[in-house]
Amino acid sequence: MDLGFQALLPAAVRTVDYCKVRPDERVVVYTDSHRSPALAEAFYAACVARGFEVILVRALVQGVGTDPPPSAVAAMTDADLVFDLVAVPWSDYAPAINGILASGTRVLAVNVPDQSFVDRPPDPDVLRRVDALEDLFTHSTEVHVTSPEGTDLWAYLKEGTLDTARGFVWEPGQWDSYGVYGVHTASHIEEEMRGTVYFNGPMILLPGHEFVISRPIKVQIESGRIVEIEADHPEAQLLSRWMKGWDDEGVYMISHLGLGLDPRARVDNHRDPPFLHDCEWESINGAAVLGFGTKTMTNKGDEVRQSRGHLDAVVLGTTVAFDGRTIVEEGSFTDGSGLGPEVR
Repeated sequence: MDLGFQALLPAAVRTVDYCKVRPDERVVVYTDSHRSPALAEAFYAACVARGFEVILVRALVQGVGTDPPPSAVAAMTDADLVFDLVAVPWSDYAPAINGILASGTRVLAVNVPDQSFVDRPPDPDVLRRVDALEDLFTHSTEVHVTSPEGTDLWAYLKEGTLDTARGFVWEPGQWDSYGVYGVHTASHIEEEMRGTVYFNGPMILLPGHEFVISRPIKVQIESGRIVEIEADHPEAQLLSRWMKGWDDEGVYMISHLGLGLDPRARVDNHRDPPFLHDCEWESINGAAVLGFGTKTMTNKGDEVRQSRGHLDAVVLGTTVAFDGRTIVEEGSFTDGSGLGPEVR
């Protein structure tokens, strides 16, 4: 549901403030023809109210992961901060994003539905827990993920930059996605991940399909690569066809492994009218998230891998241990982990 300007303005002002915009910075609000004008107007007004230099760029809608028009790319490259509000996301995986970030521009992708934009802004307790999980990833060497269905996955962590999602940006060259809260490792795990995973939750196949599966899909991983999909029911067959259809071995390679941290996030249909969205799925509290395929953003500290597709699989109800210490048990952070949400 598209909300009106007045409903969106408070969250826009809060987001601008979190992004620590300075009076001397140049801001671009970028949107497309499929997004309600009210959100762009709210961000524009929030910047004007704070006294910032801001321009509004509106282009025709592009395909998923497709570069914006050259004039829009030039405007973003020349800016200090971009609020990317498009209805069809591009900045996660499009080639132009690396040049924009390399120029020092920081980019916040705000691609969530309007209601989710209002409902799940940056939250101090969630951000506290993001920091704590980032520290845990930084100082651990091994992650073990299990589930009642039979998941038994091992990942060995090496030193490298983490992909930490806080839902706002404040330093030059940063990229983040509003409404995504969690920590992922993308560095040097390709040769160091092995085991069995039962996908049992939301599946995000970009481009192509987004759905919540009704029956688990068994996947075998060796050396960070999907080597077998047990295609014994229609959704598993869809996944297998989608991956084979790209004729690209890079689609099968692991790109990130992480955990969601937002207790406000849900799997499905909890609002009226209902909607499903990947930013919410990837933030589900205690859920494991595995990504395969494209890795494009050099600011995440890892090598770029340009693949033709990208899969994000959210695995629910997992038990996750770091260096033998259980942090998540059956989908909930343990009392001793220090990562549980505050009781309010």
